[in-house]
Amino acid sequence: MYETTNTVPPPHGPYEREADARRDAEAIYTAVRRDRQRGAMTRANADALRTALSRAGVELGAYDETIVFWIAGWEPTTVHVIASWISRANGGAR
Repeated sequence: MYETTNTVPPPHGPYEREADARRDAEAIYTAVRRDRQRGAMTRANADALRTALSRAGVELGAYDETIVFWIAGWEPTTVHVIASWISRANGGAR
């Protein structure tokens, strides 16, 4: 199982507006601003997804990791909403 870095706070939700989700995804945007290397957003998004999955007790296989990386290429707000679904489905596990 992926070991979380705990750098991404647990997502909340449900979200009524994009602005609400974007505010909660601010940790991802902050990580991207700090890391000027290519792929920073994908790495931060992948960390957010893996953290939510790890907190939910989900073990990932190699293909699962491929899908995490694919989703991690999406907009941070979208990734954060997906992470919030995982967290809420798991009873808000922190």
